[in-house]
Amino acid sequence: MKELPFMAGARGRGPFLVVLFFVSAAVVTIWGTWEGTLPASEEAVIAETAREILVTGDGWTMHFDGEPVRDVSPLPLWFMASFYRLFGTNEFSARLPFVVFAVLTYFLAYLIGISSEIPVAPGSDWINRARSIGLLSAILLAASPIFGRAAPHISVSMPHAFFASLALLGTLSFPRCRSALLIWGLGAAGAVFVAGADGAAVVVAAVAARAAAGRGRRGGEGWFIAVGAIALALGGVWLLLNAPPAEGHFFTNRLWSALADLVRPRPGAVFGLFGRGADIWIGNLPWSIAASAAFVRIVFFRSQEKEAGSVDRELALFTAILFFLLAFTGPGGTDRLLVILPAVSVLSARELSRWISSRAQDALDSLWSFNQAMVSLFCLLMLLLLATPLRLHRAEVDPIKDVAAMAKQLSSGGERIGNFRQPYRIQGARFLFYGGKPLDEPLHEPEEVGRFLEREPGGIVFSSLEDFSLLQGSRGAGLELRVLYRAGPLVLFGAKRGEE
Repeated sequence: MKELPFMAGARGRGPFLVVLFFVSAAVVTIWGTWEGTLPASEEAVIAETAREILVTGDGWTMHFDGEPVRDVSPLPLWFMASFYRLFGTNEFSARLPFVVFAVLTYFLAYLIGISSEIPVAPGSDWINRARSIGLLSAILLAASPIFGRAAPHISVSMPHAFFASLALLGTLSFPRCRSALLIWGLGAAGAVFVAGADGAAVVVAAVAARAAAGRGRRGGEGWFIAVGAIALALGGVWLLLNAPPAEGHFFTNRLWSALADLVRPRPGAVFGLFGRGADIWIGNLPWSIAASAAFVRIVFFRSQEKEAGSVDRELALFTAILFFLLAFTGPGGTDRLLVILPAVSVLSARELSRWISSRAQDALDSLWSFNQAMVSLFCLLMLLLLATPLRLHRAEVDPIKDVAAMAKQLSSGGERIGNFRQPYRIQGARFLFYGGKPLDEPLHEPEEVGRFLEREPGGIVFSSLEDFSLLQGSRGAGLELRVLYRAGPLVLFGAKRGEE
């Protein structure tokens, strides 16, 4: 059968397959981001903080509920505010920048995989071992359950993973590539600007891994370290200005957490390493099996290929050092550890390519066939999403959007909405995002609700149906209450007036 012109020969089939993968991966990642309300979590707080950039017109000092906040980087929020201007203030605009960062990180994994191999001679076939490993690296990252699940959500870890991947690309490309120092500097500085001390951990891990793997003896290492130091200095100046330690931010601000917890470790930090390691290993199955095999081979068996062995050691050391610095410090959960997965995907791809090469007569054809099979699965999933009502993300029924809009209609002027036992930051963020009405700090006792409604007879209080029922049963408010609006488990209530 005659091939189509744009697919004729290896030079045609190779680029077409790469483009097909990135298109399908982008569709799968973005699908469903326009559905569902912002969850009652830190996602809503970040989305509202970005919205207030447009409200206040201040792009340098971030605000939440009109008050300055010092524990978040403005860089990802600038992207969110830009998308709000383009597509309006909604959930899709809030999530889209992080989808873009995720897809760009897939592309960086592709480039890192190529850079991890010996440079290809000019004029060789487009389909070669380097590009095969690069494509497989991107596929494994996109197919990682834990990374793919986090990609369409609002999380600072996604731009952090992007800049960490950029720094790793510059590290592996230096000194072969002329622009490697620029790439390394941009990645290092961007990581610090996005994640504070967590970003500095990327720079430390890259420099230490390069030196320990023996790849720093090629010349030009002084320039490499100097660029990393400049990136750290620039990020450090911003961090000192944004969250000054002298004002008590060092041990309380999450931008300092990676450094603060090294100075004063959290209780159980050492044992927590094992739990977080298990979480990230299980969350990245089945690709974590290949990465584990690579670590075992690097530790216990010396590679016969000097160049390949040093690259593997650098990737393994970068992953291990960065994992330790992030897992030992900061709050629990695997979200902060997503930043190591691009390096893990490249290491896993290199190990899988070794397995395939050792068992196949034509190693390159077998590796490319494996890539074709994986891309076919992504294309099948994309077609299923486009042709059926299939959903990748569970959309829970959450009536907060209706409740916030109704609160805006029922209230007058700039008065704040009362709050009975609801978490202030996350529910307040959603009230502001969907209704533009601020939510008060929570009242915990029925007597406090009574005093609030006596002080503001026409006031509105937000609560859950369960807490409202308990409040009515206690009679502690001292007033007769009425439900103004109910949607699902959420209610707005106020005091019953005399004429009613």
